[in-house]
This record gives sequence, structure tokens and C-alpha cells, in this order.
Amino acid sequence: MTPEELEQIVHQRLRNLPAPKAPRSLAPAVMAAVRARASRPWYARPWRTWPAGARVAAAVSLTLLAAAVVALLPGVAPAAVATLALVVGPVTEAVRVAGTLAEAGRTVASSFGSSFGPVLIVPVVIMLSTVAAVGVTLRRVALGGAY
Repeated sequence: MTPEELEQIVHQRLRNLPAPKAPRSLAPAVMAAVRARASRPWYARPWRTWPAGARVAAAVSLTLLAAAVVALLPGVAPAAVATLALVVGPVTEAVRVAGTLAEAGRTVASSFGSSFGPVLIVPVVIMLSTVAAVGVTLRRVALGGAY
């Protein structure tokens, strides 16, 4: 027997198997879970589904709480400043490098743009679109379609 024949036999037998059936209790259990989730109060739901006013109030409250902790507890302010410096330092450096690269790009674009600009813009747009499409595809594959 060849591998192709074996594959056809297995394929046919698997196709002839009956479709699996869900237990009778599954649909009522799912519907009960959906009803229970929908009947929860707004503050027990995910934060992004809260009313806009409640989200703003929560964000302001948490910001004020963090400010109060930093202001009232000695030693927290220097630690917060040190932590902030650890975060802001690399970001500042990245912004500086991005600005330098943007300036270099502007210089190159201005020198070549007048003569080669119309010819080069189409391939660059196609390349950027391709990279974006590949990125979206990889993200969907890696995350299973979830965002």
C-alpha cells in the first residue's frame, strides 16, 4: 500500500465518522454565563467598557492618589524620580536619535527629491505597505486573531 492510498483510506474513514455532539447541558450553561456577565454592574466589567465619565473620574482619582503618596511619604519622591529617570532617559535618547534620523532623511529627500522623488515614491510606498501587511499578518498569526 502506498502512502497516497493510505491517506485516502484514512481520509475516507475520518470523513465517515459522525460529527461530535455537544452535551445537552452546554447551551444552557453558556447562555446562563452570558446572562450573568451581562447583568454585572458597570464597575465590575472591564475598565474599557465603563462609561466615559467613570473612566475619567477613575483616572483622575488614581493620579491624585499617586501624587498624594509621593507627596506624603518621605523617601517615595526620590525613588519615584529615580524610576522616572530610568524610564525618561532612554525615551529622551530615542527621541533625540529619531530627530537626528528625521533631519538626515529630510536632507537626503531634499537633495534627491527634486530629481528622483516621483520615481522613488511609488516603490517606497509599496515597500511600506508590504511591511505593514506582513506585520499585521504576523500579529494575527502570533496572537491567533486576537488584538
